Amino acid sequence: MVNSGEYLIGSSNNRYFKVTTRNQAIEAINYLENRIPDLQNRAERIRETWNSNNPNNQI
Repeated sequence: MVNSGEYLIGSSNNRYFKVTTRNQAIEAINYLENRIPDLQNRAERIRETWNSNNPNNQI
């Protein structure tokens, strides 16, 4: 969810939307919170691959 001026912009799997209701805010929050584990896994795979390929320049 992003604050665009006076508007909150949420997202889901297939759309962006202006958050105007409590349910839309909950939907946007849930979508972001559910993405956290997958994003953490992606970041860790990037780190592991980088470190494997760059043993003298670890991150």
